[in-house]
Amino acid sequence: MEKEDEPRWKTPEVNDGRILVARRNLRIHQRNHSWGSEQYLQKASSNKGFDFSQLDLDQLDDETEGDQPRDAKTSIGGSSEEEEERPPSRRWEPSSSLHCICMVSDFFYPDAGGVENHMYMLSQCLLQLGHKVIVVTRARGNRQGVRWLTNGLKVYYLPLMPMPDVFSSGRVTLPTLFSSWPIFRFICIRERVTIVHGHQAFSIICHESLMHAGTMGLKVIFTDHSLFGFSDPSAIHMNKVLNFTLSCINHVICVSHTSKENTVLRASIEPSHVSVIPNAVDTSVFTPNPTARKSNCITIVCITRLVYRKGVDLMVEIIPSICQQFEHVNFVIGGDGPMRVALEQMRENHQLQDRVEMLGHVRHTDVRNVLVRGHIYLNCSLTEAFCIAILEAASCGLLVVSTRVGGVPEVMPSHMIKYASPDANSLIEVMQQIIDVKEVVPSEFHANIKKMYSWHDVAKRTCKVYDRVVQDKPKPLLERLKRCHSRGPFFGILIAFLVAVDFIVWQIICWIYPEEDIEIAVDYPYHHNVSSLFLVSSA
Repeated sequence: MEKEDEPRWKTPEVNDGRILVARRNLRIHQRNHSWGSEQYLQKASSNKGFDFSQLDLDQLDDETEGDQPRDAKTSIGGSSEEEEERPPSRRWEPSSSLHCICMVSDFFYPDAGGVENHMYMLSQCLLQLGHKVIVVTRARGNRQGVRWLTNGLKVYYLPLMPMPDVFSSGRVTLPTLFSSWPIFRFICIRERVTIVHGHQAFSIICHESLMHAGTMGLKVIFTDHSLFGFSDPSAIHMNKVLNFTLSCINHVICVSHTSKENTVLRASIEPSHVSVIPNAVDTSVFTPNPTARKSNCITIVCITRLVYRKGVDLMVEIIPSICQQFEHVNFVIGGDGPMRVALEQMRENHQLQDRVEMLGHVRHTDVRNVLVRGHIYLNCSLTEAFCIAILEAASCGLLVVSTRVGGVPEVMPSHMIKYASPDANSLIEVMQQIIDVKEVVPSEFHANIKKMYSWHDVAKRTCKVYDRVVQDKPKPLLERLKRCHSRGPFFGILIAFLVAVDFIVWQIICWIYPEEDIEIAVDYPYHHNVSSLFLVSSA
């Protein structure tokens, strides 16, 4: 603050009228999400003799925006003298029933997928229950830094180096173990995180953050969304990584009972430490619309990532055969991926450009508009732990044809889905039997899904897991090292060494950047009453 501005801030009118600052902060809340607006409202409402028209709000805004930046020491975590005079304004306070959860994964919006949708919907429902939720993920292009989503969901897009496209199509970060350590610690202290909740075994930042969180003494939870084998090299490697990550974890959540059995075997953990909480679907968004369908043909819809695991090679064999047998059947395929070229070549070779529509990448907000165009939804996945896509399709009134793999048989009753073996002949046979079926009532399908699945129910069940793990005693370093060493003669020594090095790096970071120098973040005013602001300002 410049010297000539100090007398203006020292006047009693400004000190008593801090309600004006709250009004300014509401107008620019995405840059500075209100420091103390409710407290200022209460203070101003108690001062009946103050005339708000005496101050020029625009002039006050111009002067405050022209403040000098803080010095290097203050920007790390300290606060200036003017900021220390402001009253505390945090809405959320930690308690035995309310938690601050840090969701961590490489997979989050704006990318589309089941994990991304799960994290977003779960976070929104937890916010409605009164918990504080933040998300830590990797940066995507220009989407870096801090972003605010619906209902004050705070997302940290960390500028971490992605894996080369030849390995993961740039969807995960490059494994470095310790490069994200300083900023992750800074976020956890600044946001007062109590629970770190990682998602998806493929996520590198998830594994690294869970290890760091255990070193910091935070409660750690992991949700597994995928199934893995035990024989191929990639599965063996991932199982070893998961074995290391879950060696010192508090609890594990799986989305199906099949996924639970798979995770228990892969990670060598006690079944009592694993809970099953399925996914859900927002039935208020995925509603049926029979008028969007074409009456003169049968439309088969498939929206998925076009990768080998999703059975794209089976689709390449199925589509020409079905189109040859049934002239009134068309296909709508949404999604993108490395195997899209195979579908494009199939369409060109069999001259099906007018019967097979390729939509490319479909935003999640547009998925419902594509689904309601179809009569049948086709899922050819070779492995699935749950599959939210078939839930969304059934909620829109589509009859589902799916391969009987993983946890798919646990999702819906048999009258809403028809199963086939994961081979082309079996899928073609099932499709032949149901193409001309007229017994499907979209409204009944939607009502059944609405009764069975709710994200609010998922959030409540997840909160029970949070309440359980916060009662666990912190694991000292020696106990963590013993647990790691018990994982095997060679592998156990290796991961114990990594945990010890992680602890040493943490001590060094704490010495360079002490915790008391890190400023506590101001929380989003989740329950701010905007109408009361203008009511007080006009008094």
